[in-house]
Amino acid sequence: MNDLFESIGALYSNRENFIVIGLTGRTGSGCSTAAQILSSKSEKIKLPKPLGLNENEERKYRICYNFINKNWTPFVWIQLKDVITSFILENDYDKFKNYVSATLCKGKYSKEDIERTLNKKIKFEYDKLHNLRLEIRKLREKSEKSEVINRLEVAERRKRSYGFYFKIVPPFTEKLKSTLSELSGDIYTTVYQKVGDNIRSSGNAFIEKYDTRNIHRLAIRVNKIIKIFTKRSKSTKEKVLIVIDAIRNPFEAVYFRERYSAFYLVSVNTPKKDRIHRLKKILNLTDNQLENIDKKEDEKTLEGPDFF
Repeated sequence: MNDLFESIGALYSNRENFIVIGLTGRTGSGCSTAAQILSSKSEKIKLPKPLGLNENEERKYRICYNFINKNWTPFVWIQLKDVITSFILENDYDKFKNYVSATLCKGKYSKEDIERTLNKKIKFEYDKLHNLRLEIRKLREKSEKSEVINRLEVAERRKRSYGFYFKIVPPFTEKLKSTLSELSGDIYTTVYQKVGDNIRSSGNAFIEKYDTRNIHRLAIRVNKIIKIFTKRSKSTKEKVLIVIDAIRNPFEAVYFRERYSAFYLVSVNTPKKDRIHRLKKILNLTDNQLENIDKKEDEKTLEGPDFF
């Protein structure tokens, strides 16, 4: 019997140490909440205790409950919005400011008010992270051109890349989000959706020109971030359990499925009225702003490159 248990353990050992889960769903569906749960420690996950009944579903739940309590390891949370921020930071502050102004000042906001808020809230930190992003890219380019591998330089680049993507960018994204939301409830979602489409079209956050060679640019960077964590985990002995929040393009799901046998795509859904209530409460959106977001995410309203 022990041999059988060991054989089963060996069979599933790869899934125990390496899993990539991609979450997909409409804005406000609950992808981020699901990712937050997956990235939490076991004591913070409040699972209802099994009722002790013998029904089939209850028995299945009890098995899952016991397994989680004994074996749970938090997932590493990679957010697409942070990856989009890394593309934004490849451009200097003036390009970012002008892009936001052009997107927002069509309404009741003047360009002067927008620029004043952005200059006050994020300019200093944006310039600092923009320079850091360029430094890391130069280190990578230098390493790729060199015929001799300098292990110390490679280790330093990986360390800085890990810090940039996992420690520095996420809080800055939240700062960008709060600043843009202060200007208008839906501007953060609008800007990041447009920037995401630009990256898939041109490879640049602020250029819309369509080129099919860039359709996987976001997914390629996510894959690089996964590799950064994977290489780091070899020294720290950590499991590589990744949750990607949130995949909005089906081709990105195909990209990961073709590269990882341990990739699982999970759709997160919620009743429409709950989703609308959530967006109105969290982002303070109007009915018109919600309609614009839904129109952007409804493939029936898209044509040509936008549909692709």
